[in-house]
Amino acid sequence: MTVSDSAVPYVLGAAAVRSVEVIDGGGTLAIRLRSPDDSEFCVLLPIGVVGDLLFQLADMMSVSLDPRP
Repeated sequence: MTVSDSAVPYVLGAAAVRSVEVIDGGGTLAIRLRSPDDSEFCVLLPIGVVGDLLFQLADMMSVSLDPRP
C-alpha cells in the first residue's frame, strides 16, 4: 500500500478503462486504467470494496438523473 506523508489524498485521473481482471483467488479486482497522458496505472480493490463502490455509484447516478429540483 502506498502511504502519503501529507493530509492530501492521492488523485489519479483516468481517461479509459483498459481491463478488469479477477485476481487473488476471486477476492480482488485489478482494474487497469489509462491516464490522460496515455500512461497506465492499476487499482486493486477487494471484492467487498467493489460491492460498496457499486452501491454508492448507483445511488449517485439515481440522484444525478433525478429530474426533481
